[in-house]
Amino acid sequence: MATNSSQPGKPNAAPFGRVALLLLALLAIVIGCWFAWQPATQEMAEQTEPGLEQPADHVDEPPVDEPDAETPQHRDTDFEQLADLESMQTVLTGRLKKLGEKYSGANRLKPDQSNPFAAPGFRSVPLDTADLVTVFESPAGSDSSLVARRWQAADKPADLTETVALIPFMESLLSPIGGNADAAKLRSKFKIFRIVQDEATFQTGVLASFFAVTPSGRSGEFNATLNLRWTEEGEAAYPRIQSIEITDYETVNYTGPRSVGFEDMTASLIGNNASLLEQFGQGADQWTARIADHGIFGYNGICVGDVNGDQLDDVYLCQPFGLPNRLLIQQPDGTTKDMSAEWGVDLSDHTRSALLIDLDNDSQQDLVVGAANGLLVYRNDGERFVLKSSFPDIQDPYSICSADYDQDGDLDFYVCGYYDKYAEGRRFPFAFPMHDANSGGPNTLLRNDGNFQWTDVTKQVGLDGDNQKYTYAAGWQDFDNDGDQDLYVANDYGRNCFYVNEDGKFTNRAAELHVEDQSFGMSVDWADVDHDGWMDLYVSNMYSTAGNRVSFQNNYLSERPELQNRMQYMARGNSLFLGSGVGFQDVGGAANVFMGRWAWGSKFVDMNNDGWDDIVVPNGFLTRQIADDL
Repeated sequence: MATNSSQPGKPNAAPFGRVALLLLALLAIVIGCWFAWQPATQEMAEQTEPGLEQPADHVDEPPVDEPDAETPQHRDTDFEQLADLESMQTVLTGRLKKLGEKYSGANRLKPDQSNPFAAPGFRSVPLDTADLVTVFESPAGSDSSLVARRWQAADKPADLTETVALIPFMESLLSPIGGNADAAKLRSKFKIFRIVQDEATFQTGVLASFFAVTPSGRSGEFNATLNLRWTEEGEAAYPRIQSIEITDYETVNYTGPRSVGFEDMTASLIGNNASLLEQFGQGADQWTARIADHGIFGYNGICVGDVNGDQLDDVYLCQPFGLPNRLLIQQPDGTTKDMSAEWGVDLSDHTRSALLIDLDNDSQQDLVVGAANGLLVYRNDGERFVLKSSFPDIQDPYSICSADYDQDGDLDFYVCGYYDKYAEGRRFPFAFPMHDANSGGPNTLLRNDGNFQWTDVTKQVGLDGDNQKYTYAAGWQDFDNDGDQDLYVANDYGRNCFYVNEDGKFTNRAAELHVEDQSFGMSVDWADVDHDGWMDLYVSNMYSTAGNRVSFQNNYLSERPELQNRMQYMARGNSLFLGSGVGFQDVGGAANVFMGRWAWGSKFVDMNNDGWDDIVVPNGFLTRQIADDL
């Protein structure tokens, strides 16, 4: 995983993409249902976090009695019906994708062409632009302009509420971003996160987004949450939409020198280096087919620092097995030069993480590399990196974070494990119980003793408690303003840890401070987002539309509401906790930060220099050559 000093058009003709998506959805059900069959325990219910219906408050569920050995396993989930609903989700998503395609070219959907999508009698209340409230606007006189607006539904009498057919309704959604112009270039995305089945209809909660570039070069995007009612009645061989209700809508419009606010500069960064173009110009499929044990998941980190003292940031890229890590030295013209071999760090071992930090206080950035066969520490001598220390027992570290925890004037670092290196089958990335796994690899705190000598003080300082989890990332921060660094640890498959530093000794107080965030922890970052003097915490997890669809079904864990609540929480996505010095408040729902898709990381960054921290969330999965890949 990435680490730094503060934390870490057309549908494919072949059916493979649709089959793959269906298989992934069914896999989600199988995993969830496997967990659902496990007996409930008291530990699972203690200090249960709220589900999606209660995003802002911490709720402690009543304790659940420990079942004895004779208690039968619950049979409270209808697996067959869940599978049927997932199959229906695939069909409905296909219809929405087709609808979006009708708005992707010059031949826009006409009123007399709505029959394949709209059921007879379709009527819905369109978006009223008067209900859009500006929540952000760039300062006047800027070279570029960014305007964000959010929908706030007006309370109108029913007899004054206008309803329209499907085409005018779609045009109302597209109008604020200029997407209703015939010449506008559009792309769309739909994700179904909820399905409710009635006798003859389905209701679906849908995340919908459209991005538009207008003929004048302006761009805009809307993101909406819609409630769609479908029916299978009539002559059509597929479900059609009866009505659409807007439950959330926001839009962003951009005007500037280019049609978009960001431009992909990867090619100019790499330049004409043929080996770099070959290495980074191919996806996981191509390299996996050519290199044994290459790995396909792509969680290899990146770190940035000025390695040669020219005041320009350079980039170190970690790579999977069989491809060399790359050190790209920035040139004055903004391009980079590959100096990996010259600096002695073109490792071909599988490398997940790296960190550029000054470990010996000589004002030069040294390098820590988390490779599959051990942790490596290099000293920067000004012209190359020299290996000074290695830790073969710390295998395959997922991330590294640094701080002077003991306040002795030099930087120490905390290394996050994931798999137990001695566990059989440790490379299979599923852990059980899914909600509270404790079979992962240990994390390690290495104290800097000077002259590139290190001591493992994990046990000595109390960080050996709750230290067998599947840790992706950690972040240091003085959350209580007492002058020393505390440590938050994000764990996959269950509870996170928050080790409070008390005179150099650490105690896990995550439950007490309401930040266990029992989910699929991927990353950690800190910022004072509300400018109250106390640091706040953002944790990326995995927002799962499949998990939301399954966990909110009435026939899923129907006899164990506390466990259903737990699974709903695990599917909800990312979390934001406001700090107060004595505890934290979960405000992710109110702050609208749950949905970061399949989030691998997160970072607070003031993107527009207005003094307020924004959040960047890298997300996604494999990139492949087919059009409808993941």
